[in-house]
Amino acid sequence: MNPLDTNSSFFAAGFEALTDNKALRWQIRLFQCFVSEKVPRVCGLPTGLGKTSVIPIWLLALAAQAQAGKITLPRRLVYIVNRRTVVDQATNVVEQIRTRLFCPSKLEWSRHAPVLRTLGEILSKLGSSDNPFLAISTLRGELADNEEWKDDPARPAIIVGTIDMTGSKLLFSGYGDGSYWRPQHAGLIGQDSLIVHDEAHLTPAFSELLTYVARAQEACNEPRPLRIMELSATARNNSASSDVFGLEPGDYEDETVRRRLNAKKEVRLNHVKDNELVGNLITCALSYEGERAKVLIYVRSPAEAQKVASELCKKAGRDRVALLTGTIRGYERDRLAANDPVYRAFLNPERVSHSVYLVSTSAGGSSR
Repeated sequence: MNPLDTNSSFFAAGFEALTDNKALRWQIRLFQCFVSEKVPRVCGLPTGLGKTSVIPIWLLALAAQAQAGKITLPRRLVYIVNRRTVVDQATNVVEQIRTRLFCPSKLEWSRHAPVLRTLGEILSKLGSSDNPFLAISTLRGELADNEEWKDDPARPAIIVGTIDMTGSKLLFSGYGDGSYWRPQHAGLIGQDSLIVHDEAHLTPAFSELLTYVARAQEACNEPRPLRIMELSATARNNSASSDVFGLEPGDYEDETVRRRLNAKKEVRLNHVKDNELVGNLITCALSYEGERAKVLIYVRSPAEAQKVASELCKKAGRDRVALLTGTIRGYERDRLAANDPVYRAFLNPERVSHSVYLVSTSAGGSSR
């Protein structure tokens, strides 16, 4: 028997197989929207409810349509956000999904092997070449493009990138692209693509640009135009729109939703003089020493971040402190993300064995 014999069982089994999480009610509803050819213009969900799950939801909806023999969803998902850290986090999510699809019998998720194999078989029929059935590419500054996303336009592809890198390609002006590649890249980004604009409230100008492109395509009756979906916990000027996807009363029945939305959050303000800032930050950070906590310290400038990190290393130990600023070159930053145990601990949802500290600022660095 096919483990994915109906849309409801298809999504429930597929989502858990790809993420190890039970699907929330809002995720089921968004999947149903995608399958029924309704891509909401805005997805306004509170922070902490896993908006990145839009990626596996789209992939499962595409597979469901392929199984039904009628594909209306775009075959490429372009996930755009204006922060390199979030780009890398989204890339990690996507790579984990592909690893499961390519290695369905691996011990960690072998219980999902039948579902993963079935999904792989469905997706593998969409491509027009012998390449792997799911392409993944990251487009951000100081990182080489692996070019998977343009090898076979027929196969599903997930492109994760910053606004500068991805938006420039959409406008026939990709960084480093020659005259031969610019129209091809613009075509692949701007045709048969679902552009997911994460944290859209932070970059409204890019939202307006995407809207203008969509209107131009509509006026030309493009057969496979780009689709746009904004992700934002604080969407701008969309309250009157009927094309906004958000939580419904029934969604609050999910225990996970209730727990995250009702989590206790405290803010304490400490007024200190400028010359006391670093010392005060150190004192506040070290107050969590016995709690096995992940302590994130944001400051205004890279110079302040370096001072705080240096002092923390003296008091807590160098192996428990990581420094991440926008001035770090891409090579060093990639090594930090791959090898530094403190940085990796922050990306891991599990608790740490002892308190760790990440000092960061976005000042002074390019988001490209």
